[in-house]
Amino acid sequence: MGILTPLCGILSRKIGVADTKFLSYLLKTISMIIVLYVNTNIYYYIAISVIYGLSGAINNPLNTYIPGVIVDEKYRGRFNSFAYILRAISSILGYFFVGVFLTKDNNVAIAILVFISYFISYISLLNIDKNKLKYETKSSFKESYNYLFKNKDNKKL
Repeated sequence: MGILTPLCGILSRKIGVADTKFLSYLLKTISMIIVLYVNTNIYYYIAISVIYGLSGAINNPLNTYIPGVIVDEKYRGRFNSFAYILRAISSILGYFFVGVFLTKDNNVAIAILVFISYFISYISLLNIDKNKLKYETKSSFKESYNYLFKNKDNKKL
């Protein structure tokens, strides 16, 4: 995930932030479907790791970028705290629904609910002012790694 994180900047610049986030959601859904339906085969486990890793590499930078651009700095801490609380509550609800559907052996319902929740998130991102959500980087991989390894503040890294 960490190695491919700059891919987020490239995709966001080319297809937009909302579509990049949606691609991440699709990859997460695909990895979840593979988990629900696979045999115990090493190739499936590798595929799950790669697909989920790509999803995280695309999604994680946007989780901090979007609030950083949209939310006013004096409210950002409260916003992030509220977002984490909502994630915790939604995780609890998600575990409940998954537990119910797994005991009833209804994997299709799990996949549909997950996809619907991701689609609702995508629609909300489409409604955000697209002028605020633009990556200004020219070479995401080069700029990211130059920052990490050549920045004087990161010598201890």
